[in-house]
Amino acid sequence: RLLISTDDDGDVATIIGIPIKHTPLNTMRLLLPLCLCLASTSVAFQVPKPTSHATSTALFSDYLNGLSSFRGQPSYNQQPPSGGGGRRAPPPSYAPPPSSQSYAPPPSYAPAPNPFAPAPAPAYNPNQNPFQQQQQQQQQQQFQQQPQRGFSAPAPAPIPSFAPASQPQSSGLVFTPPNSYSPNFQHATLDFFAIPNLKPKGPRANADVGQPHDSTLKLGEDGNVRSGSWWCAAGGWPSLKQRATTEIFYVLKGQGCLTDMDGTRHYFGPGDTVILPKGWSGRWDVLEDIHKVWFVHDHPNIEHSTTETIRVQVANYHDFAPQNMDECKPRTDAIHGTPCSSNKMLYNVGPTDVGVWTCTPGSFPVSSRRTTECFHVLEGTFFLTNASDGTARRCEAGDTVILPKGWSGYWDIIEPVKKLWVEV
Repeated sequence: RLLISTDDDGDVATIIGIPIKHTPLNTMRLLLPLCLCLASTSVAFQVPKPTSHATSTALFSDYLNGLSSFRGQPSYNQQPPSGGGGRRAPPPSYAPPPSSQSYAPPPSYAPAPNPFAPAPAPAYNPNQNPFQQQQQQQQQQQFQQQPQRGFSAPAPAPIPSFAPASQPQSSGLVFTPPNSYSPNFQHATLDFFAIPNLKPKGPRANADVGQPHDSTLKLGEDGNVRSGSWWCAAGGWPSLKQRATTEIFYVLKGQGCLTDMDGTRHYFGPGDTVILPKGWSGRWDVLEDIHKVWFVHDHPNIEHSTTETIRVQVANYHDFAPQNMDECKPRTDAIHGTPCSSNKMLYNVGPTDVGVWTCTPGSFPVSSRRTTECFHVLEGTFFLTNASDGTARRCEAGDTVILPKGWSGYWDIIEPVKKLWVEV
């Protein structure tokens, strides 16, 4: 189609632009193989129907030059280099034409935002609840797997309120979602109660042994119960006036002795829990500088019999060993893992309850507490999350917490927990 043209009668007129109507047969025999050779190449060069022999010759020369350029050879109208014996120099290696400037997108270009792109992973926060983060990641993955329809991304469903995984019908329990307007808990680490942070009260006026002086710091209160820490130097003094409150304290450091009115002595040291009931009187002796975390409950009546001596109660740490605890039972309200909890009651008189509680890793909710609970963490690590605003706090051994009445939230236990608790 490109190399052979015809005249008005349909006869072959030209081959590669050269008139052949009156060309001798020998010349045609030379031209036909050349046509077949050139037709086998991939070069497309359309020659228009020539109007004269000179024009056809020029087009044929242009065609050969174009074919040479395609094969990386110098054009046929170039002269061979001097001294080369009539041979052309090898073709130069290909190099792209120099560019005055590199390509850059227009300044106004910006990729269209992808509404389905996943959110970046949040930075690590030691106070962030890991189970809440896991729930959010699972929800995000489920949202990404949903089919995309229309031109706008559907809004992801909010994290639903807790619904218990399984709730036996025989238990008769009815779950109430956590109250979003519940009060937040109060929390203090052991460093908060460091001795330099305590406020000095000065020497004790009624001391009869040594020169005891003390310091204290309150964490907070809820209703008629409050919590804090107390330190006292060695010494002794009588405490003949009946106590107006019930006090429970956990000994962090030091040694001491409390003596009832009938002379019964109760020694205590680090790791011991001491209960001073309302109405108690006797004597204090600090044998070695003492540091303790205390809980004080102010209630109206003396619950113990006034005809008998009201005594101090001391529980040693080994009393909280696993073999001394109640049977560990799985929690039916668990939302993550299979937490198993056990309890040991130490004091249950009137409106004041004191005990020790343990629980294995897992998560469960608390909805609108009916009582106020103060506790000191003895072992383990866990997170507490407020339902009101979603704030969470990492708690570990040595921390003290006040859960106010009406509190709602979540427990997420990371390591097995043991706590000394006071409930009023």
